[in-house]
Amino acid sequence: MADQQIKLTECPRDAMQGLSHFVPTDIKAEYINLLLQVGFDTIDFGSFVSPKPFRSYGILPKC
Repeated sequence: MADQQIKLTECPRDAMQGLSHFVPTDIKAEYINLLLQVGFDTIDFGSFVSPKPFRSYGILPKC
């Protein structure tokens, strides 16, 4: 079992979608950069959804 690897993927967008307020882009970028600094190499940070139910997603382009 010691030779098995576990890959952790951080998904800050999942955590932020539960917030009722908009999170500024610079704060999101700072958080993602901190995750990279501590060793995360896979980060799921974007999604194309309606900003109506997820106010913190309000800056992504509309499709």
